[in-house]
Amino acid sequence: MTNRILNIKDDWELAKSETIRELQLGNQVILPTDTVYGIAVLSSDIEAVNGIFEIKGRSFNQALPVLVADFDQATQIVAKDSIPEGVKNFWPGPLTVVVPQHPETPIYVGSEKHTVGVRCPDHDFVRSIAAEIGSLTVTSANLSGVPTPETAPLVAEQLGKDLLVLDDGPCSGEPSTLIDLSSLNPKILRLGEIKEEDLSEAGLI
Repeated sequence: MTNRILNIKDDWELAKSETIRELQLGNQVILPTDTVYGIAVLSSDIEAVNGIFEIKGRSFNQALPVLVADFDQATQIVAKDSIPEGVKNFWPGPLTVVVPQHPETPIYVGSEKHTVGVRCPDHDFVRSIAAEIGSLTVTSANLSGVPTPETAPLVAEQLGKDLLVLDDGPCSGEPSTLIDLSSLNPKILRLGEIKEEDLSEAGLI
């Protein structure tokens, strides 16, 4: 079977309802974000999360980031007061923070170190989905070790699986900045659009 592509700009409500339906059925969906296209599932669905690893051909011991609708939703999956207020300077936006996870957050959402990477994307469609049905586990929509395509049709072509693909035009192609705030010594794991000086000015490093 082939992928089904829906254009968000053509019919927002149809795209949203179909996305929610697929996610609630436990299926993976290709979503646009403010950085790259991603493979998304409900964070609460362990079988769907495992399906992401199978699609990407990625090791099961690698943690996957979680996208949230807003700061308040993030606090539901992380340890109390683990996200500094300075993060609000960059959310919604291309900053992923690794912090201790909430004791009741399932291990498959975070890592064996009991940390979880969380981001609030600057993309209205994705945030509206998360606001309605809960946080989303999302990783870049590409095969492991292969560059992530910047358009929906190219993503569909590369992954070659029966998936719902939401098209919102080209993404920026630049990944989010990733910072580990889970210890007393913050560590930048990846630089993207947000630079080291930006993080320093916000008091995050």
